[in-house]
Amino acid sequence: MELKRAKIQAEINIKKQQADAEYLLKKKLQSQQTL
Repeated sequence: MELKRAKIQAEINIKKQQADAEYLLKKKLQSQQTL
């Protein structure tokens, strides 16, 4: 049970990191376009 919770938490962290990376990439592209 504890292992399953740890696996779910790891998946959530991975999704969060992907979302953060996409957000930063979009922000970077937007800042380049405005220049």
